[in-house]
Amino acid sequence: MEKYIKNLNKNYNFSKNGFNVILPKITCSDISICFVDINGERDNYCMLDTSTIFYYIISGLGEFEIDDDKVPVKTDDLIEISPKKKYSYKGNLRMLEIMSNSFDENEVHETSK
Repeated sequence: MEKYIKNLNKNYNFSKNGFNVILPKITCSDISICFVDINGERDNYCMLDTSTIFYYIISGLGEFEIDDDKVPVKTDDLIEISPKKKYSYKGNLRMLEIMSNSFDENEVHETSK
């Protein structure tokens, strides 16, 4: 049964621009999944070229800024961000992030606020 359960390392894989990320190893190359913790505000806007990205709020309260819209979020909300939309987030949040493609750094563009 262990081959079906992915052991989540409790240590962060990386911390960047005010948020911390855990990337579990999965075998599916069609999606990317990670856990994101933020206590504060993300320093930059992010935009993806081709991937749709989903954030499921596991716990906490915060706000997403998607293009020019400010979207309050809370536990159990699911946020969908289409490709080519700039976004950022802030608050005290633990989130599950699901990307519609495998993670590719070349697809991710960051701009300062």
